[in-house]
Amino acid sequence: MKILRIDNQGAFNGSVYNSKKELREALIYLHQKDMANDEDRKALKKWSLNEVCEMFDWDYETITDKQAKEIN
Repeated sequence: MKILRIDNQGAFNGSVYNSKKELREALIYLHQKDMANDEDRKALKKWSLNEVCEMFDWDYETITDKQAKEIN
């Protein structure tokens, strides 16, 4: 099983990850610069995947390995 990242704004769809943990880490890395200060960046690193998705308008879907190959 793989995890498909979904951009609810439609700009960055199509990235596939091996796990929810990997997706969470990628989204945190992507949005660190959006945080106002170091304290907020530290807080972001503690957020769950669902919290990060909600804050920055992302979603995700579990897909099969076959579906992932079709996307890539």
